Amino acid sequence: MSTIPKHDWSLNFRLEIARLKRELKETKKKLREALGTDPLTGLASKNKMYKELEHSFAVLRREQRNRGNRALQDFSIIFVDLDGFKPINDGDHLRGDRILIEFGDYLREITREVDTVARFGGDEFVAILHNQQAPQEVIERIHSLILLNNKYYQGPELQIALGSATRKKNESLEKTLTRADEAMYTAEDETESSTKR
Repeated sequence: MSTIPKHDWSLNFRLEIARLKRELKETKKKLREALGTDPLTGLASKNKMYKELEHSFAVLRREQRNRGNRALQDFSIIFVDLDGFKPINDGDHLRGDRILIEFGDYLREITREVDTVARFGGDEFVAILHNQQAPQEVIERIHSLILLNNKYYQGPELQIALGSATRKKNESLEKTLTRADEAMYTAEDETESSTKR
């Protein structure tokens, strides 16, 4: 009967511990996703955001059918893309993570509890402002934050591309999303053009 040398057993044990830690991390990530939470920022995930929008849209249509003009106001959607984030993240991943976490926290701070803030993916965020037709105040506060960041941070500047849309009467959810998305990409093109000048 052969015996495993002590040093081999110790190595196998450490490898097994490392494997279990990786599995635990992956399981936690999957659990957060299943619960609808972005693992890094703690914001709603993209999937949860879509579910929230579908729910809001269904409630809104039911209210409009039942109450007519006395129904709840429509919702607004704001898409935000952090332009200039990639060089910062490539230079310092920890700083990149901090920016995403802090930006997500700030979005939560300037919106109401009834609103939904989600990380759409990468450096893109979405805010759904329920029962609110004027997203301008939130947009202005986001711009102010970026200006402050660029004033006090020594390094590559952050820019934002920001697009918003408020659902029009009888407009489909898909159309409202498309308008907000297109507004963000138009803003992104304008930012790139002004940077090149």
